[in-house]
Amino acid sequence: VEELVLDDRVIRRSELSAHVLQQADCVVVVADHAAYDWSFVTDHARLIVDSRNAIQTSGNAHVVGL
Repeated sequence: VEELVLDDRVIRRSELSAHVLQQADCVVVVADHAAYDWSFVTDHARLIVDSRNAIQTSGNAHVVGL
């Protein structure tokens, strides 16, 4: 999905990068895709809500599982 319109707000897709992860208030995992390097995500994100139990190690991030 390139962009999503919610009410009057447009949310655009971002490429996964250390900078994007570091700037995010929270990363929410909604799909457990093998294509993602979860260690990279946990090394650069501060807070992760993992709704799929995809993350086995927390790296530098605080990980909350559901």
